Amino acid sequence: RWRHDKDQEAAFCSGVTGVPLVDACMRELQATGYLGNLGRQIVAAYLVDDLQLDWRIGARWFEACLVDYDVHTNWGQWLRSAGAMSTNQGKQQRMEGMRYLDIAIRLPGDEAARMRQQVMDYHKPVIPRR
Repeated sequence: RWRHDKDQEAAFCSGVTGVPLVDACMRELQATGYLGNLGRQIVAAYLVDDLQLDWRIGARWFEACLVDYDVHTNWGQWLRSAGAMSTNQGKQQRMEGMRYLDIAIRLPGDEAARMRQQVMDYHKPVIPRR
């Protein structure tokens, strides 16, 4: 099921995917060695669900970058993100139906749509926008 694409992997790790929230998270990780839990979940979902890349790419990258790295937490969270290990229903419900920009800005519909339009020229996305 998992695929590899060197260009998409490099864009993901470098924080130039074309999705501002994902890019900001990946750049924060690279610059500081830290990333909050929600950011970790967002980038993991992007790698696994949107890019459909092998989850181990993310696990290895986080292992290399995280200052607070813990083998059990890191690999366990990536396993959950990949769907290879169960997650709780509440977490799934929070994330379903919300796209990355909506998560980042938490604005009502019309305002979110205006903001979304403003970021369309940000970076060319590595996958087509929905």
